[in-house]
Amino acid sequence: MKIIDNLLEEKQVLEIEQELVKDTFPWFYQNCVTHKDIDNYYFTHMFYRDGEQSRYFNLIIPILKKIKFKKLNLRVKIVRHKRWSGMQVE
Repeated sequence: MKIIDNLLEEKQVLEIEQELVKDTFPWFYQNCVTHKDIDNYYFTHMFYRDGEQSRYFNLIIPILKKIKFKKLNLRVKIVRHKRWSGMQVE
């Protein structure tokens, strides 16, 4: 995995963050965490998988425009845990 610092402008980050923290944004409960030092649950939102887009897919378009990928057969999800969060593009 490659970490890219400052991929987006601050304005873009704030726009995405404002949507993710709304009480209407759909987070989905997952009851299994592989790390032993954290609680055994977390929340996800799948933006794209197997050709299916969530209605919030437009939030990640600025990210997709900045990264280079070789095929559209990818999976994009965001993970939210009470101690950490992050986005995965596979």
